[in-house]
Order: sequence, then structure tokens, then C-alpha cells
Amino acid sequence: MSINLRWRQFASWRRKNGLFCAIFFWIIIAIIAYTLLSAIWGYGHGWSRILAGWRIGATHDPLDRIKVTLTALGGVGAVGYLVIKYRERAALERGEADEKLIRAIQQLGDPSPQVRIAGVYALADVADTYEGPYHQRVVDILCGYLRTDRLLKDANGDTRYSTNDDGTPNYDHPLSTDGAVESTILSVLTSHLRANHSATQGRWSDCSIDLHRTILTEEVDFSDTIINNITCKATTFEGRCTFSGAKFKQEAEFSNAIFHEFAWLNDVKFPDSTKFWGTSFEMTAIFDASTFEGEVIFGGCNFKKEAHFTEVKFARDCGFEDTKFALSCHFDRATFIKDARFLGLNLRGSHILTRSPFLKM
Repeated sequence: MSINLRWRQFASWRRKNGLFCAIFFWIIIAIIAYTLLSAIWGYGHGWSRILAGWRIGATHDPLDRIKVTLTALGGVGAVGYLVIKYRERAALERGEADEKLIRAIQQLGDPSPQVRIAGVYALADVADTYEGPYHQRVVDILCGYLRTDRLLKDANGDTRYSTNDDGTPNYDHPLSTDGAVESTILSVLTSHLRANHSATQGRWSDCSIDLHRTILTEEVDFSDTIINNITCKATTFEGRCTFSGAKFKQEAEFSNAIFHEFAWLNDVKFPDSTKFWGTSFEMTAIFDASTFEGEVIFGGCNFKKEAHFTEVKFARDCGFEDTKFALSCHFDRATFIKDARFLGLNLRGSHILTRSPFLKM
């Protein structure tokens, strides 16, 4: 029988007998603590002193032996009782948290935007009160809500769009009646991802943010946030998007995303792999002073306006294969430490590479 199989069997047995394991563990801790205190307060040397609390001299009468035995049994029973009460209290708190979570989710599904906004704050309150796994759970619920289809529909169920000056539909700007709820969720997320005077990171900075295939019609401001990892694959940012000063702990995924307005990604720390494969920047994109510690991919990107990479540091391999720069692109004082791939690069406008040290290409 393999070690992994034995470990899985033991883990399964431990889950089924969790209360027994907890009582046994704390009894062992109590015995060790009693032994150490007896050794500190006792007399003698070596094992004689270590086991001083477990030895009754020959001069002691039977009544003393009975007292010691009953005291030990009472201590073991007290430890078991405290463990049971603690587990009961923890189960009660989990039940309360789950009930509040369910009520908040029901609010989030209400037709009234005011009730949905109240549900957003109720979810945040659950995460802040009970912490632990509820942080990621609430983040998943909020991100899941944003991923749903919240766009305005006509009588036929088709998405409605804003109109151009000539009256034709602008298919780049779908209409939404959920802007107030969306902006509330984004505000709650970012406020919990920012550090404050009493903490080095936000309460939800260890959580994963999953916004793939999300259409965000409101302005997005993740500036100065600390994010574990984020997935914005095929996400559409209708409004201005700001990640200025943000710090990621792990990977960041923006492949096939669409930024319809200005994209501010300056002074961002990307410590792991970063992907902008096939991303479309409809307006100016600014990456100035950002640091890419892991491999970064800009292959297939389409920069329809200016692109700024001034003083950007590429510590690992970076790829700009088949990238299109419609207007000027700025790489002045950018640093490329490892391989930089520009195969199939399309430069239509001016490009600036002044004082850019290509250490290896």
C-alpha cells in the first residue's frame, strides 16, 4: 500500500472522527503542560525531576493517591468538555454565517437595485465578521454576479446599445441599468484590496479575483490595491480602467480583454507571469514604470492609440509577436533583461526606443 493511499485513508478517518482527534490532541497538550510545570516546580535531577508530578512517594497514604487520581481524571474531563463546547460554538457561528450569507445572496438577486446594493454590503459584512474562508467565498459571489448578463434588453431579448451621432447603434457601448450595483461591488472589492494604516495589505488581498468574460460598464479603479491574482480573460472594460500602483502577488491574465477607454497600468508590480495576448486597447495605454518580474506576453495586442512603456522593466522573457501599434509607442529607458521577441511587429506610427538597454535580445 502506497504512502499516499495510507495518508488519504488517515485523512478520511480523521475527518470522520474530528471531535475525538481534537479531544485527544488537547489531552496530550494538557499532559505535556502538566509535566513541564511539575518539572519546573519540582525537585531532583534528570528524569526524576521531569516525572515529579507523576510519582507518589511511599510515605503517602491511599487517600493522597485517590486525590491525585481524581484530580488527573477531572483535568482530562475538563479538557474534553472545553473542546466539545468550543466545537459547538464554532458550529453555531458557522451556521449563523451561512444563514447571513444565504440572506445576502437572496438580496443580491432581488429585482430592486437598492436591495441588491444592500446585499453587497451584507456580503462584505459576513466576510469581515467571520473571516477565514468567507473572504474568498464572498469575493467569488461578487465576481460571479459581475460575470452575469446584466445588460439592458429590448422586447425581443436583444442587447440594447447606445447610438452614434447619426442614429446608428454603437456596438462598442452596450447599455446597462445595473451601473449602481456594479459600481458598489467594484468599490467594495477595491476598498478591501487596499492597505491601511493598521495593515500592510487589504483584508481580501489573499483572494483570487475572477472577472473573465465580464462586461464592466462603470469606471474601474484598482489603483494602489494588493491582489493575489486576477483573471480578466476576454473582459470588456467600457469605462476608464486604472491599475496604477497596484501590486500582484501571482499571475495576472488579461488575454483578449478590450479596453475601450484610457488604460492606466503604470507603476504596477507583476511578480509572476502576465498575459495580454490578443488584448485590444482602443485608447491610450500607459505602462510607465511598471515592473514585470515574470514572463510577459503582449503577442497579438492591438494598440489603436498611443502606447507608453517608459522606464518599464522586463526581468524575464517578453513577447510582442504580431503586436500592432497604430500610433506612437514609447519604450524610452525601458529595460529588457532576458529575451525580447518582436517577430511580426507592426509599427505604423512613430516609436521611441531612446536609452533602452536591451541586455539580451
